[in-house]
Amino acid sequence: MKKLVLSTLFLSLGSGVFAQKAPIDFEPGGNGANWTWATFEAPAGEDNPEFSVSTNPSVDAINGSANVAKMAINYGTADGWGSAGCESKHGADIGTFAVTVSNSKVKMMVYQEGFAAPVALKFATSSGGAYPEVVVQNTVADAWVEVEFDMSRWIDGLGGDNPDQIIFFPSYAVRTGGHTVYFDNVTFSGLDPIEKPSTAAPKPSQSASNVMSVFSQITGAPNPSSHYTDIANTDFNPNWGGNSGNTVIEAFDGDLALTYPELDYQGTLIGGAGSSSDVSKMTSMHFDYWTDGGTSLKVTPISTTSAEIDFDVFKEMGALPQKQWVSVDIPLSHFVGYDFNLKELKFHEGGGKTFHFDNIFFTNEVSTGTIDVAENLVEIFPNPSTDFWTVKTNNVQVSSLIVCDAMGKHVMSLNPNNTKLVIDGSGLKPGMYFALIKTETGMNTLKLIKK
Repeated sequence: MKKLVLSTLFLSLGSGVFAQKAPIDFEPGGNGANWTWATFEAPAGEDNPEFSVSTNPSVDAINGSANVAKMAINYGTADGWGSAGCESKHGADIGTFAVTVSNSKVKMMVYQEGFAAPVALKFATSSGGAYPEVVVQNTVADAWVEVEFDMSRWIDGLGGDNPDQIIFFPSYAVRTGGHTVYFDNVTFSGLDPIEKPSTAAPKPSQSASNVMSVFSQITGAPNPSSHYTDIANTDFNPNWGGNSGNTVIEAFDGDLALTYPELDYQGTLIGGAGSSSDVSKMTSMHFDYWTDGGTSLKVTPISTTSAEIDFDVFKEMGALPQKQWVSVDIPLSHFVGYDFNLKELKFHEGGGKTFHFDNIFFTNEVSTGTIDVAENLVEIFPNPSTDFWTVKTNNVQVSSLIVCDAMGKHVMSLNPNNTKLVIDGSGLKPGMYFALIKTETGMNTLKLIKK
């Protein structure tokens, strides 16, 4: 890290090793207000954020506290992690503590002025050792919200060492300008039991002749079957060294799926080591996922020659449903410049949450008129169109609709919350577009043709 700026308001009361001190409430006589907080890591030429203990900017039903922590960030950044952090002093503040089942869920109240951004949390040991930060999404600005972090990967420590430092990243995103963030009431408790799917993923409807499948198994040995013929010898555990547990195959309601425990990043070698598959004749990538608590996820098809491009599922599609199967269709036009001779597939930045995946395949079969979104009919007509498309559903609300051009650039965004809407394409140039449609039952993609 770059040079640290220590808060000038408070000094640590000691330098010994203590048990964990919580909750962190920034009140006189409580924890946090008299700790030695340090901020980091501004871009070159900028001052590090300023930490202080402040009066509550908005006393409400969520947070009635008098005092809160304040971080004033006076710069924008192109760094995805926000170029701004705040950390306690090793050992002397929160103390050295063991993470167990009973204290591995950390909650924190956050108030972000002006705009909302993800936030992240991290622990570190006395030697500076750490697992990657856990990132959670926040979509609420100018109001208190409570966010929750799963720190269970710290159970049993890191290489035998327990953490003695807590680190906050209050604005974990690219920003065009400064950002003031308040945080408060950091608590530790036991994790809720992790749920698993009780139903199978939706059965895919694409024709086998129009699919190149990575994983679509239904049953395994001794009588294996699949929706499609999967690419042979694919390795789902190439041991890339992430903090995720090994991928396992589990059955949910009679259909097999891949389980990625505590997803940090996990690779897939398509066809095995040294192999690749040409998907250049396909138009989209499909997969279904199910998670209990996951709020971040990226997927990256890795080409033999092209620079990697991520697809940020939750950023591109919004906050998606929990504890149900969600269908994702990614236009391959999103991956600009790819040669699409793919050797690997990477699911990553899952925030340490468990994800289940099924029906991972590439396809060139995208309906131009009618699709099934989680068993609810969605129609788009006329298609092709010269100016307008009408979207109509079977009694399910469309919460958001994003239109992308053939290069993956967003050209339109709608939040109709209605069962019928009109897409005004009069300002679009003739060509092919993709409509990413989100309803309460899932997410899917339609091709739009502008004449």
